[in-house]
Amino acid sequence: ASDVYKRQAELYGVDIANSCRMGSCGSCKCVKISGDIAMHNTDGLSEADKLSRHVLLCVGTANSSRIVLDA
Repeated sequence: ASDVYKRQAELYGVDIANSCRMGSCGSCKCVKISGDIAMHNTDGLSEADKLSRHVLLCVGTANSSRIVLDA
């Protein structure tokens, strides 16, 4: 999937909080339960967020065929 999760969610009518859409503010942050997600910017995540499997949906793209999130 080359599209970021924020855009995909919008296509299906799922509202995800956001502000910057660049990975800087952290308002689209959620917990990744399973799967692999690449983010081209992680400025919106603290070190504690990263250790607790948080991802930013506005800049996240899938690196695995199945992703499970707790949004």
